[in-house]
Amino acid sequence: MTLTATAPFHAPAALPFAALGEREWLLDCHCASPVTDLLKNQGWDVVSDLDCNVHCSRPDHRLYVGFLPENPAAARGEL
Repeated sequence: MTLTATAPFHAPAALPFAALGEREWLLDCHCASPVTDLLKNQGWDVVSDLDCNVHCSRPDHRLYVGFLPENPAAARGEL
């Protein structure tokens, strides 16, 4: 079996996104709420448990995102 490229690959001249140092980070508050609020607004199910773990699942339940802090300070919203 032989694989042949149909079109040559051309690397982009510049990255399509900002360098890491120039990005705006969602977790500047050191908490999960910016991300969980975003997911909740997109229709995801977001559930918190007594250990401050946050479980999020997509409406079709094909993708799961978990926020499982290991620090006791997470109970007060700080990481």
